[in-house]
Amino acid sequence: KATVSVLYWSYPQLVMSGMDDDLVPEDIECEDLVWDVAFHPTQDVLALGCINGKVQIYTYKPDESTLALTLKCHKDGVRALRFSPDGQCMYSVSSDGSIKAIDCNSRQVCFDKRDTGHPDALNALHFLSDQLFVTGCDGGVVQLWDRRQHSPSMKWTDLLGMGIHCFTQHTAKSHIIAGSDDGAVAIFGMRKPEAEVLTAKNDDGVMSMCMINNDEMLATGCSSGNVRVWKYGIWDKPCDNLRGHPCEVEGLLQLKDGDVVTASCDGCVRAVRLTPSPKLLDTLGSFEDAPCMKLAKSRCGGVVACAGGESVQFFDIRKYVAGTAEENPHGKAFLRQTADGEGEGEGEGEGEEDDMEEDEEDEEMDEDKPQKPKKGKHKVDFAREGKKKAQQNFFGAL
Repeated sequence: KATVSVLYWSYPQLVMSGMDDDLVPEDIECEDLVWDVAFHPTQDVLALGCINGKVQIYTYKPDESTLALTLKCHKDGVRALRFSPDGQCMYSVSSDGSIKAIDCNSRQVCFDKRDTGHPDALNALHFLSDQLFVTGCDGGVVQLWDRRQHSPSMKWTDLLGMGIHCFTQHTAKSHIIAGSDDGAVAIFGMRKPEAEVLTAKNDDGVMSMCMINNDEMLATGCSSGNVRVWKYGIWDKPCDNLRGHPCEVEGLLQLKDGDVVTASCDGCVRAVRLTPSPKLLDTLGSFEDAPCMKLAKSRCGGVVACAGGESVQFFDIRKYVAGTAEENPHGKAFLRQTADGEGEGEGEGEGEEDDMEEDEEDEEMDEDKPQKPKKGKHKVDFAREGKKKAQQNFFGAL
């Protein structure tokens, strides 16, 4: 019988030592829609959260991925899952409102909470330390949990009026950072009952986020396809509002300094430079007829996994992490969004005039865009959003 605890390869050394494509695991095809993915922090194990409430555990090594275990964890879909930083347990949250944890050694349930205190379906999960994790729901409620207890140690309500989609943290400042459907970013101190920061709300929901540039900046991926960059500590407005993705940025992970990898609902995974000069570095790959969902970075830091439809793809990011990627001559510059809503071009020959000529073609293509699966109350018409942002699509050439 395969167990999670005994499966181990010296994969990090293999991944970071060479640039052979065969070192990337084999893509995974599933029978069910995959909503989230998570890598184990110390072993070559990947967990998939599925729409039917199941969690699938895969082991991986160069050019190979193997299903080791399937667990029925929830009644409804698994919207988010994470391994604890010590690797002992795997936690998952569901649209049925429950939180569950499985011990990675015994495969027994070690945390099972159905009456969580959240008023709506759970949507986001993030570990802050070995013992502390935070959850967010469709009702905008954020709760801080301790693994040793079965009740939340802190709860924040009536701050974010719509669903919580993502978390990150500023470790040095002990800050929890949450992004909401109402476009606001909220920052919480772990011992304070009120939010320290709550940015202005708008109609551009925050779907993903990560810290960049040595935690000096926060990047947020939005439902419009914009990526906002905030100077940490200055919250009246973002220092950059970067247009470029044709639709929702569902996943966002840092590569190095101001470079990130993004997953968008047009089905593409991209390497993007946000600072100092915003531009597209490359398109790493894409899903056919399926939107990208969540991203996860392997424990070695050289591979990213992305869920899309009923599959998971792996992408090699070693050259971006190492800073050895060659300049892409076809990389398009992002368009900065100015305060009055008009775009200001970056680079020669890049501007709205060229996009206006392709407007009609883009609108026709938007009708066939892969649609993101619906999560409970969240119903976003991505075809309509795509048409609305057709002029902002600078990735068409790739």
